[in-house]
Amino acid sequence: MRDIELYRALLGLTAPWTVAGVDVNMTGQRVVVRVDAGPGPYPCPECRTPGPRYDSKPRRWRHLDTMQFTTWIEAEVPRVACATHGVKQLRVPWAEPGMRAHVIRVKPDASTHDLHTTGLHKHECDFQMFYVLKGWIKFVYEGQGVRTFQTGDCVLQPPPIVHNELECSDDLEVLEIYSPAVHPTVAVEQMPEPANAR
Repeated sequence: MRDIELYRALLGLTAPWTVAGVDVNMTGQRVVVRVDAGPGPYPCPECRTPGPRYDSKPRRWRHLDTMQFTTWIEAEVPRVACATHGVKQLRVPWAEPGMRAHVIRVKPDASTHDLHTTGLHKHECDFQMFYVLKGWIKFVYEGQGVRTFQTGDCVLQPPPIVHNELECSDDLEVLEIYSPAVHPTVAVEQMPEPANAR
């Protein structure tokens, strides 16, 4: 029981997060800390209003070593259904603040894909860049017009530029990096006029 309390304190966990268990492999010199958010309801990361679990995704993080033992954190990270902000991932305190990097892929067998036109929006972040690993993607940007990026293109997307993804290839793979790890995305009604057009 003391290892659970120790890791709860070391990770700085607060409700709804708690340590469900700690597995120590002495031979492999490995520690796996299993973290759980319980059944909900959960606070929306945007407005803190409690909402029900929408779904969850298993995630794993490499953490700082415990002594000489490699340490991993594993959790089913819930997404909360907020009446105001839609479906949002619950914040994970051991992975904030900082940067986040992930690969976005279009599923080849899907009739629609995760990267589809979402309407004009902007990200309230400090840094955002993406690198096209495979395929191509077309955006429209505030003050820049339509731009198409292909395999090998690296794009620094200045925050908070208004943009929208227009279309992409069926084999698209994009590495996206942004900071902070969790930040608001704001819907925009119309593309702002260029300053010299006013």
